[in-house]
Amino acid sequence: MRLNAARLNYYESLTVVDIGGTDRSRNVRIEGASVQHVLNDAPDTAAVRVHGFVPVAGQPFALYDGDRSSDLQLFGGRILQTTVLYESRKQNVAYDLEAIDPTWLLNRLRVLAAYPNWSATSIIHDLIGRFTTGVTVVHVAAGLPIIDAITFTNETPAACLTAICERIGAYWYLDYSNDLHVFLSEAPDAAPITDAAPRGASDLQLSEDLSQVVTRVIARGGSGNAVVDLPAGATEMPVTDEVGWFSATGGVAEVAAQRITYTGMRGWAGTGALVGVGLAPTSAPVAAVTGGTLLPSGTYQYAITFANASGETLPGPVASVPVGGSAPTLTKTSVRPGYYQDYQGKTAGGRYSWRIALGYAGSGYSLGPPTDYVTTNDREYEIFVGYPQRDPSNGYYYYPGLTTGAAGEVEMTYLYRTVDGGNIWYREKFWSGVVNTAGGWLNTANQMTDADLLYEDSANGGIFRYPTGPIATFNAAKVTSLQTLPATGFTSRKLYRTAANGSQLKLRAVDPALPLTDTAADATLGANAPTTDTSGVVASGSQTVAAGATTIPITDTAAFEADGGASGGWANVGNLAIKYTGITGAALTGIPAAGVGALTAAVRHGAVILVQPRLIGVTGIIRAVVAGESVTIRLELDDAAAQTAFAARLGGGDGIVEEVFSDSRMTLAELANYAKALLLERKDPRLTLRFVTRDVSVRVGRLITVTTAQPPISGTFRVQRISFDEIAITGGLGRTQPRRTVEASNKLYTFADLLRRLRGREGGAA
Repeated sequence: MRLNAARLNYYESLTVVDIGGTDRSRNVRIEGASVQHVLNDAPDTAAVRVHGFVPVAGQPFALYDGDRSSDLQLFGGRILQTTVLYESRKQNVAYDLEAIDPTWLLNRLRVLAAYPNWSATSIIHDLIGRFTTGVTVVHVAAGLPIIDAITFTNETPAACLTAICERIGAYWYLDYSNDLHVFLSEAPDAAPITDAAPRGASDLQLSEDLSQVVTRVIARGGSGNAVVDLPAGATEMPVTDEVGWFSATGGVAEVAAQRITYTGMRGWAGTGALVGVGLAPTSAPVAAVTGGTLLPSGTYQYAITFANASGETLPGPVASVPVGGSAPTLTKTSVRPGYYQDYQGKTAGGRYSWRIALGYAGSGYSLGPPTDYVTTNDREYEIFVGYPQRDPSNGYYYYPGLTTGAAGEVEMTYLYRTVDGGNIWYREKFWSGVVNTAGGWLNTANQMTDADLLYEDSANGGIFRYPTGPIATFNAAKVTSLQTLPATGFTSRKLYRTAANGSQLKLRAVDPALPLTDTAADATLGANAPTTDTSGVVASGSQTVAAGATTIPITDTAAFEADGGASGGWANVGNLAIKYTGITGAALTGIPAAGVGALTAAVRHGAVILVQPRLIGVTGIIRAVVAGESVTIRLELDDAAAQTAFAARLGGGDGIVEEVFSDSRMTLAELANYAKALLLERKDPRLTLRFVTRDVSVRVGRLITVTTAQPPISGTFRVQRISFDEIAITGGLGRTQPRRTVEASNKLYTFADLLRRLRGREGGAA
């Protein structure tokens, strides 16, 4: 027993105190020692009196309730302050020590760093590695959420950790072995306290506080400025809004100490055009179907823009090319004697037939039917094919008398003939492309004898017989001509094309070599064609629009048509907000000659003109608004159930208790999250539970459920603070744990945790 050992392996644990790495348990007035544990980033503290040696501020200090195990450690840190004194009753010099947990040493350096789009886990690892010493990160949770951007300017590591945790709704603390804990979920619950199982708890008290109750939150966020003077009753308000503070579907705002509502936001996209008439192309590309197999069947559209170092014009007119299908069908041909003497060739009195085949671009043929057999005489023969004509839709020549259906590009014309009385047609002649004909008749000299035809066929392996395939297909397009660049202002032409049967023009090539046979798949097309002229080149040269003008010519009306359309809207040019009432041709019209919305200064052609952001459907302007006054977004959030409950407590009324917070950095979405979190945190009366226990399961940060009849307490509470005393009391065999004076509240989540839950990172807030 003297060695604290017993037959049943039961031993009486001792209070152990290490100071500066030396066991000072015998030198400590442990009966007066105290320890404070506080939730979240507030440091734990300890106070103790020692004697018999000289302690030094800064020395390590550790207090254990038993052996030196982490489970039994009540405190660990450094001596922060020493006070020397004389105990007259004991005639002894002693020292009162105040110690602080490792958080104190965490903050020796200041953090100067920026983290764009890093996970919180990676940020913390980097921050601890660069700006602290001796701190480990074993218990930093993996896979913490991404933070889009966070910057620290000469801040303490502890402040940085708190800011990170606030962004993601996490918790952190530094344990007594200098290991950092960062986590989203809390520790296990403490053992519940009930009448049947009080767990040694005593002196239970429950306080209820109504002073912090909030049932309506008014949140104020970012702001723009009124752009023009507005009279009372105005229903539209042009504003500056580079961030997108205002809602497209309407909301509430504050201006000139007035609460206003609006039904929508227009013009935030920042699109527009140039003042003046742009030099966009005026002619469509010359493009047509051609042979090939790489494009799916469908209609393809082509257009070009002019480009320079500043940008490019809008696309010019569009050329449509229907792609797909096989070669046209050749109609029956006719034959007749020619007008010239036949000095060799066919056998006199023989019977012959001819047929024609057409070769198309991209390979492939179409074969015509044979002519009737004719008995030859001494003249040449002519085959009727029709006049060569050019298809206006694609620019290619074809034989209208020989083909039906869509015309394709004919690259070769082949003529085939039988021998006397034969039924096999052998190639007699061929021509590149289509052949000019007189009166639609193709004249042929028929200079090859039957023996010549057979010889050529035999010598060349039969390749001169009429073709049997493949049938030509027209699944490609050929661009043969583009509008010439203007003499000045531009350096290149950009060719755009749609996908099959599409309408969105996408970049196909820049200054392509012509002719361009286009077989590029839709997926390989580039950027969309521009919707705004960014070239800075206008047709009107150096002209200006005079002050007071009621019409402004622009290079492109698309953005303004999408914004205000025929009903008009607001535009911004040269920092002037102008109001227009309509769009006519390529101009904004109906601009007032004077007053609000007028063009009060001359504007040069080529200046950028943008759609002006503005609030529409405005109500609540009862006093004039001056240009430049702040227009602040406002959000009002009510908890109807909490208002009803509070009104019942007061015996009537509406139960509304307002709280206002402002943060000019916040958008409406973030304001909504903060307002909801604030309501969840403050809608109910604050309950504070206090009791005394020696139960080791009761720890700071844990939840504890109490259900007792005397006093009547029922609820779940978060332990916020624990004060330890009576650390050295023993009770014979076994060990009496230190007394814990506990303070807990019905605030189960931190504000940051509520935000995290509302943002969907971890379930819904309770």
